[in-house]
Amino acid sequence: MNLKNIFKQYYQQIVFTYALFNLENILLLVKPLLMGMAIDGLLSGSYQALIQYVGLYCLAMFTGISRRMYDTRTYTSIYANTASNVIIRQNDQNIGLSKVTARVNMSQKLVDFFETDVPVLLTTLYTSIGALVMIYFYHSSIFTYCLLLLLPLSVINTYYGGIATVLTQKFNDRSEKGVDIIQQNNPKHIRKFFDIITRLRVRISDNEAIGFFFTEMFVIGLMLLSLMAFYGQSQITAGEIVSIFQYVNMYILALDDIPYLIIQLVNLKDIQRRLQE
Repeated sequence: MNLKNIFKQYYQQIVFTYALFNLENILLLVKPLLMGMAIDGLLSGSYQALIQYVGLYCLAMFTGISRRMYDTRTYTSIYANTASNVIIRQNDQNIGLSKVTARVNMSQKLVDFFETDVPVLLTTLYTSIGALVMIYFYHSSIFTYCLLLLLPLSVINTYYGGIATVLTQKFNDRSEKGVDIIQQNNPKHIRKFFDIITRLRVRISDNEAIGFFFTEMFVIGLMLLSLMAFYGQSQITAGEIVSIFQYVNMYILALDDIPYLIIQLVNLKDIQRRLQE
């Protein structure tokens, strides 16, 4: 059982959810542009751009609601079928109960990849690339600062991604032994098992938090440089400034998701290896 098999079996449903998601993201990407136009329009006494902004906002909202309702129905059905197949396959191979139980829980991560991780990845791509393009047309200096931010973030994510790989493998190794330890009914072993699981969870979380901290240090620098780029430029309108910072904020939020995506991809790689045994 792997991601490729799940996609091949349910590709029509999955592709449709992504089509709705793509439409939602395109609409959200246009929102800062229309917000800036609405502000400039109101300052000049016009409501036309404001009406367009409200219309776009409502369309994006209804698209998002429809996608979320369809997502729930699609992915709960996929998980039910996937978990059943994992149990049957593992039992046919005489895999122990502890590993089967852990791997059924792990199979949820495969479905979550399509439901949660791929949308996060797509959002990251949409908001980072889309925001960069819009920033380029507004202000070339801020565009350059945004590109330079990628250099330190690449180093940070590579380093902490390597640590996440080691910790995730250790966590999944311990998880597969959980049911066996519980069945032994040895209080000392049970406490030790959950102590180790707790410490590994904390280390994984701390690793992500430290990576996030260093990322935010460089993000603060980007925000300061972006603000300083407007110094003495009186020809820029209030609406344009709002739009630019909306796009800069979108870009930053997209980069903030990268550590999460790295951890999820590392975990998925390890889970697929285990489910294919």
